[in-house]
Amino acid sequence: DTLDFRIIRPDGEVRTFFSQIRVFTDESGTPARTIGTVLDITERKKAEEALRQSERTASAMLNSSSEPVFLCDKDGKFLALNEGMAQRFNRSVDELVGTSLDDLLPPDVAKHRAKIKEDVFSTGRPVRFEDERDGRYFDNQFYPVLDGNNNVVSLAVFSLDITDLKEITEALA
Repeated sequence: DTLDFRIIRPDGEVRTFFSQIRVFTDESGTPARTIGTVLDITERKKAEEALRQSERTASAMLNSSSEPVFLCDKDGKFLALNEGMAQRFNRSVDELVGTSLDDLLPPDVAKHRAKIKEDVFSTGRPVRFEDERDGRYFDNQFYPVLDGNNNVVSLAVFSLDITDLKEITEALA
């Protein structure tokens, strides 16, 4: 059997422990001896809560923008995306997670973005570029997401529709 429990120390600090006990019986089934362990798992519990809070914060940030924002792996598959990205392709977030952006874009745009994606993964440096699709202009930013060893593990991508800005700029010129 296992049990997690908390102890409040005299100084007010709360510590969390994990205990495990095993009962050994004799031939008749009567408990003969027990072996148990108790581990202080306070730091692990704090780290788990910090990770959950970080995930909640990242999710809130991702979903706070109405503009398309997504996280993709090296193959361009969506790891996470916001509603703005899903709406751009008239799909739901759940439909798009695990699919590839390259399959949703015209082949020439997908090819251009694949090259940029490869550059960011190999150099670890962010890239910003504009492109045009179907008469709309987009300001795109690809940011590397690094692991603990500074290896690029995914990309955070932001895509802002700047068509109106371009039209206003041209009208003023």
